[in-house]
Amino acid sequence: MLLSAAPGIFYETDHYKGWPALLVRIHRIAPDELRHRLDRAWRMQAPKRLAAAQDRGRENPSGN
Repeated sequence: MLLSAAPGIFYETDHYKGWPALLVRIHRIAPDELRHRLDRAWRMQAPKRLAAAQDRGRENPSGN
């Protein structure tokens, strides 16, 4: 989907075909979009407890 939606940002080489990964043209992706994509990728791999702790930290960034 990302390859079709934004081929100027996301791409794939023969080496990565068939793998659950895409390459990113780092100089073309907006910082907020990159942050979003990295967060989603991390959440796909992170243990649920760790993701929940991350969410709690976002809700209360001062730690109070």
